[in-house]
Amino acid sequence: MTVCICRHQAHLGHNSLIGRQLYPLLNQAGFNIRYVLPRWIYVDAGNPGPMSDGINKIMVPMLESAREQALKLGLIDEATWRKGIGDLCRFAEPPGGTFFYTWFKGVGVKPGPAC
Repeated sequence: MTVCICRHQAHLGHNSLIGRQLYPLLNQAGFNIRYVLPRWIYVDAGNPGPMSDGINKIMVPMLESAREQALKLGLIDEATWRKGIGDLCRFAEPPGGTFFYTWFKGVGVKPGPAC
């Protein structure tokens, strides 16, 4: 499913690896970079609230937003998609599993004209 999502993003002209390129992109655009940091979500059965929220309220809706186009483009078949979503949802159920996802946040300030 991960490969499917990356291919779907590429088909739309998006870059699934953009987080790894934030610093040079901000720098090339002339920003004074405050920081570029990884942000992550880690959930496991030891803390069931965040487990359910992280998977059911963040990851599944994000993935489902790509479902129709991914199927239409032939990047994945319906049965494999359903299995992948089902497997992911089962992580949120006791005893659950472990889930880890990383994205990046960059903050920069565009220099203004000197006063």
